[in-house]
Amino acid sequence: MITLDNSYNNTHIKQVYPSHDDLISIGTNQINLTFVHPIELTVAVNISIYLKYNDEYFLRQRFLCTSQYCVISDDDHSLTINLLDITFNVPNMIYYVEIDDKFLKYKDESIIIPGIKLGNWMIKTTEGI
Repeated sequence: MITLDNSYNNTHIKQVYPSHDDLISIGTNQINLTFVHPIELTVAVNISIYLKYNDEYFLRQRFLCTSQYCVISDDDHSLTINLLDITFNVPNMIYYVEIDDKFLKYKDESIIIPGIKLGNWMIKTTEGI
């Protein structure tokens, strides 16, 4: 039985790293999504990373999900997103990932996978060194 982490309001996602429970180090430059079925990229859509401070969102990085930034694993189930090492640069803060719709599809079924809305994927940084 597959257990899904549906806190991202996306039933296609099996797991993400970092999850809500993980703390990441300053300078972390990769995040990852694992999907239920094999995936492939569709159109290049925006991925945005925001720092949330005093109930406001501050854009830290925005880029198109192309092969330069978005890499599908050899088994076609995971997507690694490469970031600048300065994206997560403030200790003990909360960041959010937003991914536009239609960024992936199931490889064998041509079902389009929705993105992740702002506020659903929270990433927390450690206190730093």
